Amino acid sequence: MKKTLLFAAALFTVAGFNAQAEVVADGAALKAAIEAGSGDLVFELGEGSFEADSIATPLAVTSVTVKGAGADKTFIKASNNGFIRPAAETSGLNIHVEGITFQTDKELNSEGYIFNFSAKASLGDIVIKNCVASHTRGIVRTQGSDVITINSLTINNTVINHFGDYGMVNIAGDKGHSVVTLKITNSTIAHQYAESSGAPKYADVITTKSAGTYTNFYFNNNTVHDIINNTGKYLANFGKDAGGTAQPLTGVMEFCNNLFGTVSELKVFSKVPQNGTPAYETFKKENNYHSTEFGPRNTDVTGAKHGFVSTGLTTAEMFAGIENDDFTPKAGEAWSAFGDPRWTATTPDPGSVEGSVSDSKVVVATEYYDMKGVRQYAAEEGLFIVKQIMEDGSVRVSKISVRK
Repeated sequence: MKKTLLFAAALFTVAGFNAQAEVVADGAALKAAIEAGSGDLVFELGEGSFEADSIATPLAVTSVTVKGAGADKTFIKASNNGFIRPAAETSGLNIHVEGITFQTDKELNSEGYIFNFSAKASLGDIVIKNCVASHTRGIVRTQGSDVITINSLTINNTVINHFGDYGMVNIAGDKGHSVVTLKITNSTIAHQYAESSGAPKYADVITTKSAGTYTNFYFNNNTVHDIINNTGKYLANFGKDAGGTAQPLTGVMEFCNNLFGTVSELKVFSKVPQNGTPAYETFKKENNYHSTEFGPRNTDVTGAKHGFVSTGLTTAEMFAGIENDDFTPKAGEAWSAFGDPRWTATTPDPGSVEGSVSDSKVVVATEYYDMKGVRQYAAEEGLFIVKQIMEDGSVRVSKISVRK
């Protein structure tokens, strides 16, 4: 059954858009405005479903920010070309997308990316924040024979739900594509699967091909579940240079405070040399917990080497409602505060939700959603998302448990 995890997008706190943002009516208007623009561009895209792919940024554009009305309200159809594609010879371009769901209707996760860069470019900071990616082939990909460099790639407070055979992040060029700093934080990564000719296709979650490299790597406070793979694939494969030599991370690596549910035959790291500079042992690796349904052949991930500890519980025992993609950790455990923070937020008293957000803000409307993202007339019994709209237009969202 296809699940989109749209409910998770409702957990974001939205503080209102930049007053100077240009409001665009649809994907076509957004494309036209960016392709005719220059300097720093900021756009607000409202509620609805849109098609907006292969938006070419002119060399005169220095940054592009696109903010949706929230990932539960703004939907963009993901395509193989990606959302925004910088022009050849672009230098220093920053791209920021926020509050948008990128999705396809492909059950086998066979197409679509948020970004798919292929032209020669030296990019600045690429940020994906408060978004959902659903049923896509991958999230960020570089490809082609021209050099592409990215100063930083940040995926924060985002749900990646159903992705396919090209992995989540794939730095795949054959001319030394590189990301200086890759940060994946405060996010949920679930359901990696793709199929070809009736058989599963396997992929690293984060990977490089040919001479792609990363310098710094942060993977903190994430919840990971249902990654179906084999012994030859990795959570992070840092790649080789053009001559086939393993590329060490020469900067910083942090791998902390993560929770892993069901993960089949997936090793954690590849091509991180034991005697690299700095030494592998100096990298920060702590508070990483996994269920008992964690690939039995993964002997390199079950010990202190990666900061891993088994919870001794099945995935269903670790999380509140795994059948509905509710990854709220079991209370009272040493690891209950780890993983994606959206699942570990303090649960308010359901009897005091209305008007209780802060002393200085007035709640003018309250909406209820079940854990599948379907709006409800009221919070009956079970786990719900409560969305409160303030008098000043800001939004606060809480998770509540109602028992009768």
